[in-house]
Amino acid sequence: MNIHFKELTSHMKEFGLYIMSTAIFDAMHSEMGTPFAHAQSVIVMAQGAEITLKAIIGEQEPHLLFKDVDYSKLKTLNRSKMKNLLMLGKTYTLKELPSLLYKSTGYKIQKEAEFKEFCNLRNIVMHLAAPNWDLEGETISFASGIMQPIVTHFYNEKILAHHYLYDEELEEMSKDFY
Repeated sequence: MNIHFKELTSHMKEFGLYIMSTAIFDAMHSEMGTPFAHAQSVIVMAQGAEITLKAIIGEQEPHLLFKDVDYSKLKTLNRSKMKNLLMLGKTYTLKELPSLLYKSTGYKIQKEAEFKEFCNLRNIVMHLAAPNWDLEGETISFASGIMQPIVTHFYNEKILAHHYLYDEELEEMSKDFY
């Protein structure tokens, strides 16, 4: 793998896990004082999941990160060409990633229907409004039931451990999460 792709996927992993940890943290706390924190947790969780899944896919098959790219040029990428690829390359949507994850790693998301439902929820919140649903529950369910098993499988890590406020109290609060 090209050194620039190794750097990219390493950064994506750390960034994606951090983003998901903030979504979990927001979903675990009251919206008092932070209106729409639970709705925001849906959007943030989806974004963190997308980046994390792309990191996993890119670690195995970097050519699957971008659509319509001449892959023969990937091995000769320098920083300048990499920047152009990042700026101009088209990537896949979150909803498309389960099939790419399977294609690149052989790992099948067990709750793919729930995965796609969460993608739909993300689109509702992002493009329309925050429905009066159990958004914090949806975020926690997606994180613990879908993304945490993936993160455990590929990285043997806890998502929440990547939060900047992670400490013994947060660990205690999250025991039922894992």
